Amino acid sequence: MKIRTRLAVLTVGFVTCILMGATLAAQSNNAASEERPQILPPGLDKRFIDTTADPCVNFFQYACGNFSKYYPIPNDRSGFGTGTVLFEHNEYILHTMLEKAANGGAERTSNQQKIGDYYATCTDSAAIDEKGLRPFQAELDRIAALKDKGELTSLFAHYQLINVNAFLGLGEQQDFKDATKQIAVTDQGGLGLPERDYYLRTGDADEKLRKEYVQHITNTLRLIGESESEAASDAQSIFQLETALAKISMDITSRRDPKNVYHLTEVCDLQKMTPRLDWARLLAESRFPSGVSEINVTNPDFFKGLNGLLDSTDLKTIKAYLRWQLLASADSTTLPKALDEERFDFNGRKLRGQPEEQARWKRCVQATDAALGEALGQVYVSQEFPASSKAATLQMVQDIEAAMNQDLDTLDWMSAETKARAKAKLHAVAD
Repeated sequence: MKIRTRLAVLTVGFVTCILMGATLAAQSNNAASEERPQILPPGLDKRFIDTTADPCVNFFQYACGNFSKYYPIPNDRSGFGTGTVLFEHNEYILHTMLEKAANGGAERTSNQQKIGDYYATCTDSAAIDEKGLRPFQAELDRIAALKDKGELTSLFAHYQLINVNAFLGLGEQQDFKDATKQIAVTDQGGLGLPERDYYLRTGDADEKLRKEYVQHITNTLRLIGESESEAASDAQSIFQLETALAKISMDITSRRDPKNVYHLTEVCDLQKMTPRLDWARLLAESRFPSGVSEINVTNPDFFKGLNGLLDSTDLKTIKAYLRWQLLASADSTTLPKALDEERFDFNGRKLRGQPEEQARWKRCVQATDAALGEALGQVYVSQEFPASSKAATLQMVQDIEAAMNQDLDTLDWMSAETKARAKAKLHAVAD
C-alpha cells in the first residue's frame, strides 16, 4: 500500500511513537519528586522527527528520534513516551483533586469522601509503618493453620477474592466464540517473575536475575519474621516450586493466539484433571453464580501438571510459597517501609532498571484509581469534562467517521459489497 502524502507519513510516525511507548535509552536528570507536569505536545509535533534518518531504513528513528531530547526518561520511570506525557499530565490533575477531597469538609459528595479517605490513608505512611504487619496477620494465621492439603481448595477460593493468584487464577471473560455470553475462566498462575521464560532462559544475565530474585524472596521472608537460615531455605524451595510451575505454563508468545487459550470444558472434566482440588467448592466459595457447568481452561496441560505438583510438594513449602505470594500480591503502598523498599529494590531497580521509586503521592493516585476507579472517574468527569468538551469530542468522532467514509469510496481494491459492509461497521461506532 502506498502512503500518498507526507502528512500520512508523519501521522503514522507519531502514532508509532505512542504505540511503542518510545522507550528510549536517554536518561534524565529530572528529580522523581519534581511536582510539575510535563508540557503536553501540541498534537502532531514535528520536533520529534529526526529528518537525518532515512524512514526506509529506520522508520522509528525517523518518526520519533528527537522525542528523547524534549522528554528524557525521568529517574522514577523505566520508560517514557507520548502516552506517558499525557498520563502524567492527567496524574497531576487527579493529585490536586484528591488532595482537596482528602482535606475533608461537609461539602464533599459521597464519591469525594470515598476517594479522599482512601487517598489520605494511602499517603499516611507513618500509620502504615506503625501498624507493621498487623493488617496481614489474619491472612498469615490462615496459612499457618493449614493442617493438610485438603484445605487448599478453600484457601485458593479465598485468595481469589483478595486478588492473590497463587497457583492459578479464576475469573470471567466473554466467550471467544459467542461475544453475547460471559463465561467462567481459569488460567495458569503462581509465578513471581513476569512470565515463564524468566525461569528457563539461559545466559549470565538471566542467571544473575534469578539469584537476585531468590535473595529478594529471602529478604522478604526475613522481614516478616523468619530467621536468616529459614528464610534462605524457604526461598530456594519457593523458587524451585515456581520453576516447576513455569515448566508446565504456556509461553507468552503462544498465549497471544486466542485458539491456544480457549478450551471450554465441563467442570466435571476439569475435576478429573485436578482431583486434588474440589472445583465445585472452589467456584462456589469464589462466589461464582450457582449452576456454572462449563469453564474455559486456558491451558489444560498446566492443570494436569498442577495436580502432580500439589501431590509432590510438601505442605511446608506450599505454606512458605503462599506467604510469599500473599505479600508479593499486596499493593506496595500498603506495606511497611522496609518491605516497600525491598519490593522496589528488586522489581524497580533490578528488574526494570528504574533508578528511583516514584513519589508516594503518585503511587497513591494510582492506587486510588485502581481501587475506586468508578468513583474517581465520576468526580473527574464532573470537573474536567463539561458539556462543551463532550460536544467537541462528538464532533471530532463524527469528522473522523466522515473522513473514513469518504476514504472508503476511493479504494479501488475493495469491492462494492465489501465497501458496504465496511461502512456498516464504521457507522456502528457509537457517538
